Amino acid sequence: MAGQPLVSTERDLRWARPEAVCRRRAAVRRFAIKLLEYEAKDLFRRHGIAVPATGGVVRSVAGLAAALRRAGKGPWVLKAQVLAGGRGKAGGVQVVLSPAQAREKARAMLGMRLATRQTHGQALVIREILVDRAVSILREMYVSIAMDRGLGVPVLIASAQGGVDIEELARTRPDAILREPIDPVRGLEPYQARRLCFALGLGAEKLSEFVRVARALAGIYLELDASLVEVNPLVLARAGGAVRKRGAASEALLALDGKIIIDDNALFRHPELSSRPDLEASALEVQAKKVGISYIGLDGNIGCLVNGAGLAMATMDTVKL
Repeated sequence: MAGQPLVSTERDLRWARPEAVCRRRAAVRRFAIKLLEYEAKDLFRRHGIAVPATGGVVRSVAGLAAALRRAGKGPWVLKAQVLAGGRGKAGGVQVVLSPAQAREKARAMLGMRLATRQTHGQALVIREILVDRAVSILREMYVSIAMDRGLGVPVLIASAQGGVDIEELARTRPDAILREPIDPVRGLEPYQARRLCFALGLGAEKLSEFVRVARALAGIYLELDASLVEVNPLVLARAGGAVRKRGAASEALLALDGKIIIDDNALFRHPELSSRPDLEASALEVQAKKVGISYIGLDGNIGCLVNGAGLAMATMDTVKL
């Protein structure tokens, strides 16, 4: 715990250092199982976490009208389903006001190549679009759970500022990041979730709802052997998306976006995920998996002949760095 400053006014709530958050993201391995947004939100829904009304995923414009009807009254949000953040800035998230506008935007999005800061110079083809009902957002927050390798336990990371690049926020505003360690046996304790709720400024009227959301996220993390469970943003929105008088009864916490990364070493405990295709794997990696070979393609054109996996990666790191 050395070097982790405590803030007594928040009852020893630990504030994250920016380098700890960045190390957490960098530690997520390339060959982990990454779920798409709609898959993550399906899991959230099954664990009692509210998400926006949805019409599901469409893979062609032909299925769009039915999806809009399922989502309910507009406006709607069309969201590209690719394994990358920063979609909105790259045109991968579109708010539409009418079915005609939805058809126009969906037609342009499907098949489009999307490049963001997180795609590392590569463009991902949009093959699926999630159709959600738009919500009236009152405020945005950030909540995630990841492994803190320094403490050796999962940590719930939260910020009153959501919908932002958490690494950039941690670098520029380290005081805006909250942390709460999670006992892997007992899970997130109710008192810890209550402490975070008040630290985020939600107040007593949202206490039970936030505790339920935070503990559900911790449960998903432990149940799925995840390396990351993230909601960015977790929003306080007007219930049903309607414009109503501000008040506790008319507001709800919604997971507006979701990211889940699962350690593939734990797939033997999750057979339902074993057959799921790796959307990031190259053709060569897919072929290697079929014949039982663990192959991870790397950038560059320098090869090393070594006698152990650890030595191989250490040598590659030495050459690259």
